Amino acid sequence: MSKTPIKYLHLYPGQGGVQIFPQTVKLNNDTEHVVNAAGTSSCITTVGVFMPMDDKTNKYFVAHIVAIVGAPHDMRAWCPAVLHPTENLVSDALKDAVITALKEDPMIKQHYQKVAKAAREKHGIIVCPAVTLGKDGPDTKYTTGHDIIRAIREFFEVPALTISGGHGFCREGGEDGEVHLFGWKSGDNLTSMDFRPMLDGRARPGEKQPETYGWRPCNEDERGENSGRGIKQFAEVPRGPWSFVYRDGKWQRNDAALFEDQEA
Repeated sequence: MSKTPIKYLHLYPGQGGVQIFPQTVKLNNDTEHVVNAAGTSSCITTVGVFMPMDDKTNKYFVAHIVAIVGAPHDMRAWCPAVLHPTENLVSDALKDAVITALKEDPMIKQHYQKVAKAAREKHGIIVCPAVTLGKDGPDTKYTTGHDIIRAIREFFEVPALTISGGHGFCREGGEDGEVHLFGWKSGDNLTSMDFRPMLDGRARPGEKQPETYGWRPCNEDERGENSGRGIKQFAEVPRGPWSFVYRDGKWQRNDAALFEDQEA
């Protein structure tokens, strides 16, 4: 008999914030779940983050950060160098926009402790399988995920924190909390080169779902078909406090309800 999956708080694209564990999650149907873990999935050029706020390791910044420069169904929109000749300006502006958002977040202001750097280096998680599109070298095209990671590393002072090539993660609270990185159906450890065909409209690699690792989003019913089960493409730019769009020559936050139009 298979083990019943453990419930966790799932962060959908554009969602994020400081989570304190254990916590009670109240859903739209008034049901409640006590959870001691959070995570996300389906990252390609988007970035999943799990970062301790203090040495007690029960407060964490957890997010699925999105940044896009064009129509979301076009893979090129996730790579500033493809659509903007002034790539460095666009990329640096994105890094600055994410850092500003982190600095201005009221919960981060309240709970973030610089002295917890060792905890962040030990327990921090950054997931982004495609930080570039194509081979490294003079023709390397960096994705928006690359610049989000630059901001995360700088703000949280973890310059050497390893980037996971999985598409997501789930992490329990606590010093010895269980952690799983979500991988691919092929079983391969994918690199940025594996996502290059997506520029030409090829399908994204198949993802192992959280249930494969013994986890199940406690809030998946509120997202229906977009419940972290491998969103094949975005019908619109994901909305939420950690969603950024390049519009009118600058990066702006797209912080309305995630997939609001699809849920109407």
